[in-house]
Order: sequence, then structure tokens, then C-alpha cells
Amino acid sequence: MKIKVSEASPSQINYLVAKAHGAVLRQDGHGKCWLVDGALLGYLHNHWDPTTDWSQGGSIIDREVINHEGINPKRFIAWKGFNARRATWDTPADPQAFWQYGPTPLIAAMRCFVSSKLGNEVEVPDDLA
Repeated sequence: MKIKVSEASPSQINYLVAKAHGAVLRQDGHGKCWLVDGALLGYLHNHWDPTTDWSQGGSIIDREVINHEGINPKRFIAWKGFNARRATWDTPADPQAFWQYGPTPLIAAMRCFVSSKLGNEVEVPDDLA
């Protein structure tokens, strides 16, 4: 099914982040998390959760130069690109700029990463609804 990245759940985001890296994915026996088959970001994962694991999501933030800040204790913004920060205040932005919101810095940043690689609307498996 097609979803908006801005509305993606953490499990959908985890799937999409791995997909953006070209990883081969399979679901675990409980149907809750996605396991990555093969190398991703230069190391192997038995559990892939960049929306909560800073060792996974943080390396993407560093590599992709994604910035983030808190708007309030439950809402964060992440942006990527030279002029992306200004786009949040309704001013023209660099066409290569991306920004997303989320309830945590990692969720906002991973949404930003996914939209920069796959677009703002993406396909996810139906069982990740």
C-alpha cells in the first residue's frame, strides 16, 4: 500500500530506511520487526531499528548530514539540504532540501532520510499497516 512518509509508523520507517539502502528484508517470527539479511552500513544487524537505536540511526544522521531540533518536548523537526531549515517557515527552499517532523529526533531524521531517497509517498507491505 502507498503511504505518506510524514505519517509512517516506526516499523514502516525502519522498513523504508533499510529499503533506501537497498537491503534485502524479511520479517521476524513475531511479525513486528524487520531483520536485515546481509551487510547494511558496513556491519550486520540481527535487529534493525534506526528509529530507536542511536548506533543505527545516528550513523545515518552523521553520514547524510541531517540536522534536527526540538520544537517542544513531543515534536521534533529534521532537515537535510542547504536551505531546508528555511522551508519550514514558508520561504523558498533549495529543491534538494528535505524536512520532516516526528515525535522523537530519530523518527524525524529517519523520515527525512527516507523522503530524500524514496520520495514523500512510498509503498510498504500491507502487513506493516
